Amino acid sequence: MQHSRPPRGLIIFGAGASFGAGPTRPENPPLGKDLYAALSAAFPASWGSIPDSVKEAFKSKNFEAGMEQLWANYSAAIPSLMRHMALYFAQFGPAADTNLYRRLIRALKRKELLSSTALASLNYDLVLELSASAEGVSVDYFSDPFKQEVATVWKLHGSCNFLPSGIQATSGVTFTGGVVFNTGLQPGNPNDAVSFCLGDTSLYPSMCLYLPGKHVQIGASALKAIQDRWKAAVLGATQVLIIGVAPNYEDTHIWQPLGATPAEIAYVGDCSQFKTWAATYRSGSGTSTFLGERWEDAFLATVEFIR
Repeated sequence: MQHSRPPRGLIIFGAGASFGAGPTRPENPPLGKDLYAALSAAFPASWGSIPDSVKEAFKSKNFEAGMEQLWANYSAAIPSLMRHMALYFAQFGPAADTNLYRRLIRALKRKELLSSTALASLNYDLVLELSASAEGVSVDYFSDPFKQEVATVWKLHGSCNFLPSGIQATSGVTFTGGVVFNTGLQPGNPNDAVSFCLGDTSLYPSMCLYLPGKHVQIGASALKAIQDRWKAAVLGATQVLIIGVAPNYEDTHIWQPLGATPAEIAYVGDCSQFKTWAATYRSGSGTSTFLGERWEDAFLATVEFIR
């Protein structure tokens, strides 16, 4: 059974949320600007061995610029790189009950707001979901919120544990950028994700490619359904809290609904970026409030905002 109306509240998390969430094992996931360095150190034979011209794009420009070059010129290498990226993100989890994700889940439970609040994330890591589990809360990736003790978590760009189902492609199979596998998705735990990525497969978990347009090769229709559900929820919500998401105007599926919603919006992250976005795209919409640069410093304000 699903709600016939959107959730009242919606929280969206970006890389800044996981980076600044406090105690995380084995360390906090990196921001986008540091992701290539982390991947090349973790996987020197794959991410560390891409052509020098592409390395330069990653290092001197940004991660999306490097991925754009890989996609345009070396797309056959992307599946193995994405499996290693999934392996990298599968290692992260909350290290203590003081992790801010865990504290937020506890606050939602205490305020009895799990049934009316949807959680959305742009991150491939599982720190949010594992935090919910550690607090005795189940996770539903594909439905509207409808009951307590269940956290609705919409992974808008996919996840390291979204494993393709109903299709097989062994490790001997190669495919390039024009190939799309419109497969179902089966969420797994971190160990499932690791076993899949190390197994006899040429596929990778359903994760949007981190480049302009966020192209999807695995499970595109499933991710589109999540994004459509997110859009409807944003436009119908009364409150939207944004934590650690830098405005990226090319991600229209994220920022157009946020600009159009009549909901109250509160933001944690870069102040100047948020104020520029709000002044440009929120005129005539609901209120837009800046809460702080760092989630740790603004945590109590975020909890007070959710009601």
